[in-house]
Amino acid sequence: MKKNPAVIDPNMKNGYIPAPYVLEEGDKINDFYLEPVLFHNENGPTIGVTTCGVIVKDGLYFKDMDNDGVLSPYEDWRNSHEVRAADMVKHLPLNQQAGLVLNTLWNTPLSMTLEGAKDENGNIVPSKIFKKYNPDEPIPKGILPGLDNRVDDAQVIDMKLTAGVYRGEMRASASVAADLQHKLQRLNLQAQAYSDSHLQALAAAYATGEDVVFAISHSGSSRVVVDNVRIARANGAKIICLSNIGRTPLSKLSDVCLHTASTETKFRIIAISSRIAELTIIDSLYTYLALSSDHVRSLKVEKAMEGLKY
Repeated sequence: MKKNPAVIDPNMKNGYIPAPYVLEEGDKINDFYLEPVLFHNENGPTIGVTTCGVIVKDGLYFKDMDNDGVLSPYEDWRNSHEVRAADMVKHLPLNQQAGLVLNTLWNTPLSMTLEGAKDENGNIVPSKIFKKYNPDEPIPKGILPGLDNRVDDAQVIDMKLTAGVYRGEMRASASVAADLQHKLQRLNLQAQAYSDSHLQALAAAYATGEDVVFAISHSGSSRVVVDNVRIARANGAKIICLSNIGRTPLSKLSDVCLHTASTETKFRIIAISSRIAELTIIDSLYTYLALSSDHVRSLKVEKAMEGLKY
C-alpha cells in the first residue's frame, strides 16, 4: 500500500488531487483500514476519498470514482439523481448492471412471483417487480433511526418481546440474548431468552400477533432458529433478526433485519468479533428504546438501577 500525502491548496480553482492511497500489486483493499481524506464543499456535500482522486473544478471538489481525471456527469454531485444514475449505467459493464438490478429486487420487491409481474397480456411490467425510488416519500419509523421496516417503535415498546436463540449445540448466541433480556427488563418490558430448542418451539407455538420474536444467529441459517421463527411467524408474531449481513433463510422470514459485518471461518467459529458486533447493536437498540421511552418508564429504569445498589 502506497500513501500519497494529500496537499490541499485552498486557492486551487481547477486541477487534480491524486488519490491518498494507491494499491500495489498483490494488495487487497479489505486487508487495510484506510482513513478517508475529507474535502469540504461550501454549500455542497463533504466528500471522502481513499483510493480515488479528486477533481477540482470552479473551486469545488468532486470524487473521481474511475480515476480517469475527467468529471463525468455521474461524478458531478450538482446533477440530479436521475441524470447521475442514467450516466452511471453507461459506465457499468453488463454484469455490474445485473448486480444492481438483483440488489433492488432483494431489497424492495413488489411481486414475489413471475406471474405476479406480468400484465393481462403476459408481458413483464418492471413497475410490478420493484418499487421505484421516490426521494420525497417519507421513511417509515423503525426500531433504530433510519431503518425502513414494517414495525414501528410503539409496537416494539408495547409488545411482549420473546428473544429466541439457538445455534447448534454450542448455543453461542445465548449470551447475546441473555444480555438483550437483561436490558429490556430494565426498561420494564416483558422479555424471555431461550437457548433450548424445545423451549423455543413451545414459545413459538404460543406466540400471537401481540408478540415480537427477536432471533439471533450469526449465520442466519441455523436450522432450529429458522424453523421456530417460521412457526412464530405463522402465528402472527413480528420477527426481528440479528445476523451477519447477507440474504439468509432467517432474513427472508423477518420483518426487521439488524446486520453485523464480521467474518467467521471454519477454524474461527464463534469468534469474539462477531459477539462484540452483536452486543454493540444490542447496546444501540437499548439506548434508543431508553431515550424514546416516556417519563414514567424512565423513572422505572432509574428505580430498578437504584434497587441493585446498597
